[in-house]
Amino acid sequence: MLLSYIIPVYNSAAFLEDCLNSIVEQNLDSKEFEIIVVNDGSTDNSDEVLQTWKSRNGDIQLAYFYQKNKGQGAARNLAIKESRGEFLWFIDSDDFIEKNIVKVILDEIRKDDLDAIWFDHRLVDENGVVLPKPSIDIKKNNSSDIYSGEVFFKEVFNTSCMPWAFIFKRKILIDNNLDFHEGIYFEDIVFTPKLIYFSKRIKFFNVLAYNYVIHNNSTMRSSDKFVKRCLDSIIVVRELQNFSEKQNSKLLETYIEDFSSEILMYNYRLVISQNNPAFFKEFKNEMIKNNLYPFKIKRPYQLAFLSKIANISPYIFKKLCQLRPIK
Repeated sequence: MLLSYIIPVYNSAAFLEDCLNSIVEQNLDSKEFEIIVVNDGSTDNSDEVLQTWKSRNGDIQLAYFYQKNKGQGAARNLAIKESRGEFLWFIDSDDFIEKNIVKVILDEIRKDDLDAIWFDHRLVDENGVVLPKPSIDIKKNNSSDIYSGEVFFKEVFNTSCMPWAFIFKRKILIDNNLDFHEGIYFEDIVFTPKLIYFSKRIKFFNVLAYNYVIHNNSTMRSSDKFVKRCLDSIIVVRELQNFSEKQNSKLLETYIEDFSSEILMYNYRLVISQNNPAFFKEFKNEMIKNNLYPFKIKRPYQLAFLSKIANISPYIFKKLCQLRPIK
């Protein structure tokens, strides 16, 4: 088995068929790939859509699992254990991939004997309209050179840590006991830097392969989810820092330090802009408990400057943020 597609599903019935169709509309023999779907306790008719699609595509190797709602990380971990492919590709169930691109990418991987390959994507709305990319999607350069994982951080990679932008060897995960942190938001942010670091041969391949769909409804609109997301960002930073401390890599250390600074300051700004003193106090105390506050940010320099203001006066920091709201 050459490739395993891993698709966690949660209440995505409206988009699931398009996602699955995009996988089979490739120039890859059906014997060379499998689709592993984990239904994470959907409450819509995702199950019905899956069963109908499976009955219509009997030649496709599709393994279907159901679990009570445990989150995307747990769904992916289950699929990793069940996968048989030499390579893995995580696909979000409401997204879709470009036609006839998979064989092109796999041929490039085998030509260069790569552990992982990073490719381009675009953002689209629910009507297929292409949207502008945020600054985190701007690459340091478009070099197609082959790097070790730690050098890849310095030369090419940005802070867009979405695992769906990679195809990689399953062996990397198995050999390094690498899986997703379960029960938190932003598990991608913890997983992807580890995947890159453990890749001995990795490169950027300048082809458009993946379409990431932006929806009007946002998980941030629920106050409970907002609180958990912000608190989970602290867990993510500590896990990234702990991982970096265990490795002997200055390049990884620099990347994690800069990335952690961006995560912390972004979420600090979100929290302080909510005008919720009780939650701000909770968030700040959680940072103190994890030795993340007062801020000790050195880079990037704009964040370092803002962090010093936040340490001296959260009130002034908030006023500055109001001049340039988070989008």
